[in-house]
Amino acid sequence: MSGDDEYQIETTLCMIQTVHVFQIPPRSSSGGHRANDWTREVWDGKLKIVQKGSTATVYLLDKHNNNEFAQAPVVEGAVEKCTDSSRYFVLRCVNQKDANQRAFIGLAFNERND
Repeated sequence: MSGDDEYQIETTLCMIQTVHVFQIPPRSSSGGHRANDWTREVWDGKLKIVQKGSTATVYLLDKHNNNEFAQAPVVEGAVEKCTDSSRYFVLRCVNQKDANQRAFIGLAFNERND
């Protein structure tokens, strides 16, 4: 571990108490994902965005015990807006143990301002 890595500051950029996760169908057109097509909610909990050094990560956490449900490094293409809603997004999650393993999930906020 280099000296710089040892002393990086970790900052919570955002914490949202309630978000909803959906299993999403394959994109039906090149126009993008439509929230109206999402019918299967699979989880709800908290969203936390953490910055450490020059990287940021979205964490989805259990609202009772803070266990991690999923994480998504914030890189280009990690978040995609839905074409029919300002509260729904597609999030590209990455397996911590195998970065080649990815899952696309639907993410919904209760309020537009979230």
